[in-house]
Amino acid sequence: AMMQDEVRNEAYWEALRRLAPGRRVLEPGCGAGLLTALAVHAGAAGVSAVEREPATCECCERVLALSRVEDKVELRCADVHDLHGPRSHDLFLAELMDDAGLGEQLVSIAAHARRHLLASGAVMIPRRICLYASLLELAGGATDKQLVNVLRAEDVDGVRLGAWDPYRPTTPSSSQILGRARCRRLTPWVRAYDVDLARDCGDLSEAKPLRLPCSASGTASALAVVWEAELCDGVVLTNQDPAIAREDYPQDRMAGLR
Repeated sequence: AMMQDEVRNEAYWEALRRLAPGRRVLEPGCGAGLLTALAVHAGAAGVSAVEREPATCECCERVLALSRVEDKVELRCADVHDLHGPRSHDLFLAELMDDAGLGEQLVSIAAHARRHLLASGAVMIPRRICLYASLLELAGGATDKQLVNVLRAEDVDGVRLGAWDPYRPTTPSSSQILGRARCRRLTPWVRAYDVDLARDCGDLSEAKPLRLPCSASGTASALAVVWEAELCDGVVLTNQDPAIAREDYPQDRMAGLR
């Protein structure tokens, strides 16, 4: 389903169109190779793509071949944390934001890449992740999870993704979207984390107190989390509803409910 996310794909394409030309790209967690191929289409001098799952790596290899970009890509089946040098890449590219924003080791991967694989002053996509939190009162339906169909892969901007179809699940998967929960926000949105991926962020696993001043009475039964990822100047990707401003978002369809 992620490969069919037009908003996400357009945001990354715009960032790559601006930043990739002439640069040597490092992409950890490349998956099926969509962003890898888009980086080549945007004019990257070359892409070092890393994927630790052998089956996904095999799929990526086929996607790159079908898209006729394999001559510009070095694909490695490995955990990026096991790679050390050369520090020859000047653009970091990753789409590793989960429901909560930072759960797919994005921070540790970026830190390892800065120390061992990126040239000094390398550009980061994304370059910044902000997480916002608010307390919610749930009024029923919270356990009624909506199921979404697993979409067949379609071509995206000239990237041939048909090789993904044999690897997709055969049954629907939970979208983790509480689409039918009736929610009421009890606190304003509070910035919980502001992570600059070009800098050392320290240990984000340490407990951090968060003050959530109540703006309405009620029973707090959930903590909602939304994230915003700044890909480059003027290009921001978020998991909130794009039609509703963050301050007014009712949180009845947020993937980040915890």
